[in-house]
Amino acid sequence: MTIVNDVSARDVQLAGMSDGVITDTRGVARGKTFPTFKPLGPAVVTMEEFDHPLDLAITTRVNGELRQDGRTSEMLFTVPEVIETVSASVPLEAGDVILTGTPAGVALASGRYLRPGDEVEIDIEHIGRLRNPVVSAL
Repeated sequence: MTIVNDVSARDVQLAGMSDGVITDTRGVARGKTFPTFKPLGPAVVTMEEFDHPLDLAITTRVNGELRQDGRTSEMLFTVPEVIETVSASVPLEAGDVILTGTPAGVALASGRYLRPGDEVEIDIEHIGRLRNPVVSAL
């Protein structure tokens, strides 16, 4: 397990949608795949290091303001369920990374999108803190 900031270019993603329906799957996916859009770290910790069921605190702050506050036990799917679903259609290899989701509070729901100059901090209990700046790609 580790921390990943799953950054999205919502303008690119939303251009692939019409009235909330995906009309361009590649366009929607492209909004998540720009270089630097998945900062990862600060450590990788094996599942054996944690109690089960998994129940870790997760917080996200933007410029020090709390935006997300939840627990892994509140996620829609457990880590084993996510791995089972993904591995049913994609052959997994050592070193592959699967992103499992996020607590409530993403900018898509609030409209409070990241801007150049912002700093994002994600903390997950027993893993650490991932801190990254938001910079313009232009």
